Amino acid sequence: MHLGEELSLEGKVAIVTGSGRGLGRAIALAYAGAGAAVTVCARTRPEVEAVAAEVRELGRRALPLTVDVRSRPSVEEMVAATVSEFGKIDVLVNNVGIAVVKPFLDSTDEDLRAQIESNLWGTLYCTRAAGRHLVGQRSGKVINISSIAGERGKKGFACYGATKAAIVQLTRALAIEWAPYNVHVNAIVPGAFYTRPMAGMLDDERLGAIRVGKIPLKRYGQPEEIGGLALLLASRASDFMSGAIIPIEGGELAKL
Repeated sequence: MHLGEELSLEGKVAIVTGSGRGLGRAIALAYAGAGAAVTVCARTRPEVEAVAAEVRELGRRALPLTVDVRSRPSVEEMVAATVSEFGKIDVLVNNVGIAVVKPFLDSTDEDLRAQIESNLWGTLYCTRAAGRHLVGQRSGKVINISSIAGERGKKGFACYGATKAAIVQLTRALAIEWAPYNVHVNAIVPGAFYTRPMAGMLDDERLGAIRVGKIPLKRYGQPEEIGGLALLLASRASDFMSGAIIPIEGGELAKL
């Protein structure tokens, strides 16, 4: 089999949460470009409609859904709608995540709750709901999006980092639990990417220079650069990978 065939997602169905913009949009478009039908879901309807239109421009089917991953019923409706529309699920990408950056002692209950519900509970709800189908059909790929804040301590990111570290452990545990069903579970660990939440800091002449200065490659990532890695983990090319925690961060985690 040629490498191009191994990387093909022709005939596959993917759900990508938080795919109205940023990294999620880039992953959704990478999957569509490789042949997949994509459920595009986020909380903002105009954004998911716009990305769904881009998927269709690539000649692939798209299902735009307004989904709140903090809500179990909303997640279960997303999974049911995907199965109803496309007949199955092959790939789930848990991409939703928010950060409330402030000293931990200044954090309110709402700050903590917002991050735990979106980052952790959302991932748990989506993985359980889609996982029932993947395990039942005895095949599938789950790709969790963690963060370098879940691998290293970072001032102001205590709760966010804790949720992202939990996702790493979830990835490892489910990789073992679901291996008998041929369901692969891996995680991507992004560093500094130029997305809407990061743009303000990266565009600031002083703060941007400080942030980029911590990255050995001396630049931040563009959202499109995560697409190839996400495609690898969704495709047959990664069929002997499970429980892997893969950084894409310009070498930042390699430093002492």
